[in-house]
Amino acid sequence: MKLLLHTIIIILITVVFFGCGREYKIKGRVVVVDDNSKEQIIEVTGEQIPDNGVPVADAKVRMIHELDDQGKPVSGTTWQRETITNIDGLFEIEDYATPGEKNLVGLEISKKGFKTVYTTYWDYINKEQVFFVILEKE
Repeated sequence: MKLLLHTIIIILITVVFFGCGREYKIKGRVVVVDDNSKEQIIEVTGEQIPDNGVPVADAKVRMIHELDDQGKPVSGTTWQRETITNIDGLFEIEDYATPGEKNLVGLEISKKGFKTVYTTYWDYINKEQVFFVILEKE
């Protein structure tokens, strides 16, 4: 009986720590390009993050795992992680959430004085995701 109880506990711990999710990691840079630029989020693949533009420090970057029917990030969800860009406009954010080979994730960037920009993207397991974000002044 004691052995059975220990086995059940070990199985539950294994499921909780290894079977219920995976790590998500993204990084990027937030900038303002010029007064005529439109806000956008560009996924950068296989190359460096562009170095043009004026860095935007202290912008809030949110990775959101709960999306509405239109694929937009759900405001106020607990399924999110956030960080702030540094003086060079750079950010790195990671979270541990839903398991799977690929998952739809929301990305939202906001700062007072700028339009909030968001996108949804497919997060693939074992793939580094890098984003170049252009903010537009309000």
